[in-house]
Amino acid sequence: MKGVCLICEKRREGIPINEGPVIKTIRAVKRAFGIAKGTTLVICPECWEEYNKRRAGFEKSILIWTIIGIIIALALIVPPILFGDWNVFNIFRNIVMSIILIAVLLALIGLVRYIPKTTMTLEEYEGKGKAKGKAVGKKIRETTKRKAKKSSRKKKR
Repeated sequence: MKGVCLICEKRREGIPINEGPVIKTIRAVKRAFGIAKGTTLVICPECWEEYNKRRAGFEKSILIWTIIGIIIALALIVPPILFGDWNVFNIFRNIVMSIILIAVLLALIGLVRYIPKTTMTLEEYEGKGKAKGKAVGKKIRETTKRKAKKSSRKKKR
């Protein structure tokens, strides 16, 4: 599919990204301000490896911030119980406050490094049997092999 690459921002053939709620919201905001371009976002063959690294980094950061959020929630809930404040209202209030705080924190931090999923994997894209899909998959494999060879040569030196 032809579109604008999410990584290098050039118009190329590639695997389309998933139009999830974040992308839809961004598009709606851009339409409201009159700056929407209406382009299809894809990941081009040359950027496939970089995309995978960025997506993995995004998923790792979400996991880390979820753990931090759980720690914050426990820090708000456990002390009143440990120090003998068995007032159900206070405990409930702390639970609600921590849930709101965690949700806002994760949403804001998640948007900073957001990298959407692609609509299909490379294997699925190649498996469609289309010449374009196979050609793009072949380019991706060749690019990955070239990069691997270059990095192995650098390590040998």
